[in-house]
Amino acid sequence: MYAQRPRPSASNRPTFRERLLRPVFRQVRAGLLTLVGLSILGAGCGGDDVTAPEPESPYLSATSAQSLMANFITALESRDLDGYAALFDQTEFTFRIDPVDLGDDPGLPEFWDWPVEYTWAKNAFESPDVRSIRLEFDLGEVLDVTEGDGEFVDLTWKKMTITGVHLEIIVENPSDPNDPIHLLVQGDRGLFFFAIDETHLTNGAPTWKIVEWRDIRVGLRPLLTEDHTFAAIEVVPLGRQPSPAPTR
Repeated sequence: MYAQRPRPSASNRPTFRERLLRPVFRQVRAGLLTLVGLSILGAGCGGDDVTAPEPESPYLSATSAQSLMANFITALESRDLDGYAALFDQTEFTFRIDPVDLGDDPGLPEFWDWPVEYTWAKNAFESPDVRSIRLEFDLGEVLDVTEGDGEFVDLTWKKMTITGVHLEIIVENPSDPNDPIHLLVQGDRGLFFFAIDETHLTNGAPTWKIVEWRDIRVGLRPLLTEDHTFAAIEVVPLGRQPSPAPTR
């Protein structure tokens, strides 16, 4: 049989205020004990900071034409301007327009360089009028560059032709917000030239950059359609004029 606990005398009984504050004291004491325990635990772990892991990058290591062109799609569809800029040799880059387009539209330039490409990308990626960008194509074989590729090429480059291009940019229609405009590149090709940077290594492999891009029209274009080539879409004004392209 348990011994009966003696009842406190009237002088030792807690006052109403003490009884009211007692749960609070318990909580504070428990909190202090928890803090002390955490500090001891931290000291036992050598004081290492616990940081959240960095999110996994959607980009592949640009050490081949295939991974570089996969990153090309990722940057366009995610409208990532920095990711897009990282694909190009910004010093030497040239976009060349198909001669057929030049004949149809004498106002088009024969080619443009990186600052113009950056301007288009910034407008397209940051414009509130652009709803979405989708791109698909089939990869070709990686080939050596030859003298037959023109006088402006470097024989150390590599090249690839992409086919079955489907690029769709959906933009707002100022006349009818419920009927957006679809800008399409359908079935065309693109010839890409790549510079290989032996001084910039990723996991021991050199980095590939797009140094030239030639638009290739396939077939004829009917009138009064939303179909375009790469060049025609890139001269469509989208959004406000951006700041000049950064240089490396």
